[in-house]
Amino acid sequence: MLARDQGRIVFIASTAAHTGSRYTAAYTASKHAMLGLARAVAAEVVGTGVTSNAVCPSFVRTPMTERSVARIAERTGRGLEQAEEVLATSGPLGRLIEPDEVAAAVTYLASPLAGAVNGQSLTIDGGGTHR
Repeated sequence: MLARDQGRIVFIASTAAHTGSRYTAAYTASKHAMLGLARAVAAEVVGTGVTSNAVCPSFVRTPMTERSVARIAERTGRGLEQAEEVLATSGPLGRLIEPDEVAAAVTYLASPLAGAVNGQSLTIDGGGTHR
């Protein structure tokens, strides 16, 4: 990328890169580290035509979230729908983030339109992490 003077690096992190929550110490630490790496890379490539950014969604409708829902159901005795609702209503949108919403953010950051965006995190959670 540096040799071509252009390129896009997009890390898929999480809102956990910005906040911590109970029972997620290792996950949260890894996402903080990922965001730190994205920003350090951004500092190293500044002015070269290469950018480095992160997308930080809350709970996305993915197999990983399905596993979380199953754990909640198992530990609390709730049904799967009730357990999913716990995650979905934990943010201001009251629903899970859809994969296409994350893909749209990545598409933007990977596009020529984002050439001036470097070292940033794009949080996709309906505004929950800036409370």
